[in-house]
Amino acid sequence: MTPEPVDRLRVAIARLNRLLKTASPAAGVSRAQESAMRVINRRGPLTTADLATYEQMRPQSMGQVVRDLVAADLVSKTPDPDDGRRELLALTDAGHATLAHASERRDAALEALLDGRLDDAQRAAIFAALPALERLGEDR
Repeated sequence: MTPEPVDRLRVAIARLNRLLKTASPAAGVSRAQESAMRVINRRGPLTTADLATYEQMRPQSMGQVVRDLVAADLVSKTPDPDDGRRELLALTDAGHATLAHASERRDAALEALLDGRLDDAQRAAIFAALPALERLGEDR
């Protein structure tokens, strides 16, 4: 594959990501906080250190993100039953509601982009590519 299609794909994904983030930020939380909440939601209870690893952040930086989320009652901490020195993070009901609302807004923004900028054949081509795109985005 020549570099041009790869470059075009990278740029298109980055632009689309930026459009969706700008069009529909989660209410009351930063991008870092929303991203952390999405990892907690997907991965289940995990430690701040594990979350920092997934988010590729320094543990100290993630510690501040987590403190802010706990203070906002979006994330809770509970003792790890296997190691009492560690705390596990989980979303609260308010955290789940915040993520659900953000997802609904992002879905609506993406649907508006698809309907407003693409014809039926272009939308079908994107939907046909979903399995490959999902595979590219899988966690290791």
